[in-house]
Amino acid sequence: GNTAPAFPAETKGTAELLSSGKLKLAFDTATDDDMVYAYRIGLYAEDSEMPSLQFESLSGFWKYARAEDWPAIHEVTLQGITLEAPYRIEVRAVDSWGLESDPLTITFAGVTDADRRLAWEIEEQIAALPDPAMLADRPAVEAARAAYDRLNFIQRTAVNNRRSCFAPKGISGAFTPMWMKCSMPQPRRIR
Repeated sequence: GNTAPAFPAETKGTAELLSSGKLKLAFDTATDDDMVYAYRIGLYAEDSEMPSLQFESLSGFWKYARAEDWPAIHEVTLQGITLEAPYRIEVRAVDSWGLESDPLTITFAGVTDADRRLAWEIEEQIAALPDPAMLADRPAVEAARAAYDRLNFIQRTAVNNRRSCFAPKGISGAFTPMWMKCSMPQPRRIR
């Protein structure tokens, strides 16, 4: 008889935010007595039993002639991910008969308290900048921008008073403020 796919006992997965609501998952591939057809991926809000988003990622069967040629790690990039709330990600391997494995659970924290503390420090630095800035304020402006640029994507989303830094403009080299909203992720549902 046919048996459901299974993940190796010590399988762990990773979730890495790439940019603008894109989340890269990587995990050990599951095994099956026939073949793993796909991976069903559900993103659940912290205490929810219903997935907020669902995805399906085909295994290597369509790309490799022999199962032994499939990569040991399955990677997939998901789009339309909301960053504010932590997620529980459940991955289930599905065989060609529709049987599912037990879920592999991956936790994605989103914006953590440590991220918020770093963002608050940058907010304070930005709030201390004069408006309008003068040429003499250039070192402080550049320091604030450099500190902001060192943040990762998740940390940047937690900076509430972000604005672009100043840039020299014109032949005279006058220092002109350019207040522009930094680009923010706009999550969209895929499925």
